[in-house]
Amino acid sequence: MEPEVRGRTTGHPADISCRDLFCSRRSAVASSLSEIKAAIAGVNEYITSTSTAAAVEEQSIVTQDMSTNMQRASAELAA
Repeated sequence: MEPEVRGRTTGHPADISCRDLFCSRRSAVASSLSEIKAAIAGVNEYITSTSTAAAVEEQSIVTQDMSTNMQRASAELAA
């Protein structure tokens, strides 16, 4: 039999098994990368939604403080 030369196989059953194993591992790696990508997207969505909620809450508190301060100032001017 002719030995394997880069990219060419001898047609031996072992060559087919190696090719199948390589394809199987490549498929497993691709699947794992897809799972990692989905996990990162989930974390990113969580961080974004949490940050947005925190920013809205902080803005609400600031607005409430401004309103209270303006009411005090108005009451002091009226007195």
